[in-house]
Amino acid sequence: MGKSNIAGRHDEIAIFDKILASTEAEFIAVYGRCRVGKTFLVKEFFDELICFCSPGYTKQA
Repeated sequence: MGKSNIAGRHDEIAIFDKILASTEAEFIAVYGRCRVGKTFLVKEFFDELICFCSPGYTKQA
C-alpha cells in the first residue's frame, strides 16, 4: 500500500506501511508544526481506508 507520489515523505510512508502490515492493534499520532502537510499526508495515504476522521487543533497559551 502507500502512496509513493507524496514528495519528501519516504520515512513517514515506510512507517505507515509497516503499521498497516502489522497484525497487532496500532495507533498513529501525527504531530508537528502548522502548515507542513500532516493532514494532507494522512488523507492521501489512507484515502480509501479511513471511515472516520476528526482533525483538530489546540489553542496556544
